[in-house]
Amino acid sequence: MRGLILPVALALLGCKREPAACSASFPVLLELRDGAGALELALRGAPKAALGAEERGTASDVCDPSGRRVYGLLEAAAPPRTRTRSELTNAAGDLRARVEPSSGDALWTMPALAAPTLPDGGALPGGLRLHDEGGLLRLLDSMGVPVAQIGWQAGKAVAFDAGGMPLAWAETVEQRIVVRARDGAVKHYVIGIKDERAAAAIALEMFPLPERLLLARYLDRR
Repeated sequence: MRGLILPVALALLGCKREPAACSASFPVLLELRDGAGALELALRGAPKAALGAEERGTASDVCDPSGRRVYGLLEAAAPPRTRTRSELTNAAGDLRARVEPSSGDALWTMPALAAPTLPDGGALPGGLRLHDEGGLLRLLDSMGVPVAQIGWQAGKAVAFDAGGMPLAWAETVEQRIVVRARDGAVKHYVIGIKDERAAAAIALEMFPLPERLLLARYLDRR
C-alpha cells in the first residue's frame, strides 16, 4: 500500500488544473472602458482551442468589471480560410449573435435579439448585411435600407446614423482608441483594437454593448 503512495502523489502533482474563466492568468485581448475610464467589458483568452483542428477555432471569455464570465466569444476560420466567423454566446453557451462572411456581404445575425430597438422607436427584425464599399461600411436591413454606417470623414473614423448624420468618431491616442461623441466628450476607451473604423462600431448605441464588441472585434481581425 505504501508503495502506491508516491506514484499517486506524483501523478496528482503532474495534473494541471485549467484556470478559471476570466482568470487573471489569461491575457487581456480587448478592453472597453467608459468615458470616466471605468471598465465595461474585457475580452480575455489564452486563447483556448474550441473546435477541431480543421476549423481552427479559438474561444475567449467576455468578462464584466467584477471578473465574472458573462459571455463567450468563439472565432473560427470560415471559407476562404483567410476569413473568420465570430460568435457571441451567453454564459450557458447559447448563441447570442454571429458575424460571418458569405459569398457577398458579411452577415450579422442576432438570434437572441429578435428586434433591437432603433433610435426612432422602430425595431429591427432579423439580421444585417455588412456592405463595405469605398471605405464606407453600411449596415443594411433585409430591405437593403441602412440602419447605421461607419466610414471616414476629414481623416477620422466616424459612426453615422441611418441618414448619414455623424454620431461619434474614433481616434488613436497613446496606444488606445478614444471614441468621442459629436461634441467631443469621451464615450469610450478601446484597448486591443488597431483599426479606428472597427473601434467606431462601439459608438452604435442602438445595439447592446456585447454585440458592438463582437462587431468591432470582427472588423478589426477580418
